[in-house]
Amino acid sequence: MKRFLLSLFVIALACSSSIAAQAPRNVRTVRDLPGFPVEVLKQTVSPKFYRSLLISPVTGWVVVRGQLVNSGRFAGMRVTHSELGGAYDKLALQLASNFTMSGAGHTDRQMAASAAALHLVVYKIADGTMVVGVPASDEAGDNQIRYRGAAFLAVEKDGKWSEIEGLGRRRR
Repeated sequence: MKRFLLSLFVIALACSSSIAAQAPRNVRTVRDLPGFPVEVLKQTVSPKFYRSLLISPVTGWVVVRGQLVNSGRFAGMRVTHSELGGAYDKLALQLASNFTMSGAGHTDRQMAASAAALHLVVYKIADGTMVVGVPASDEAGDNQIRYRGAAFLAVEKDGKWSEIEGLGRRRR
């Protein structure tokens, strides 16, 4: 009887494991974030890293919106979308205040500022947490701007953030 129960348990475990392995995973990626500037991400990081980010599961997402003033810096920033209980809001605001977006201003128009956003995507990695910050213009028609090397990458390990340099595309 014990042998029968043990065999039945092993068969049930094997069947449940194979069913679980075949079940589709509900993984959210950057493509699933409504309004996330995937094209800007493609323009700002190397092709290999871009392909990796497209399939990596997203843990959280924060959006900071503001105005780009003449210097290309964010002003009037506010968090407009926040996940993970606001744990990354302060970091997103800090990153936005340090970003400069050259070429996104409207020098041909008499506008003091233009709308922009910083998207901060949070990923869980083996050693801790990784964030990718992607700034993008929110102005109509500005999807034609060519962003180069504008993305930000940082990794948190043991409570300390380290920026990873060299994230941008190689210049030709």
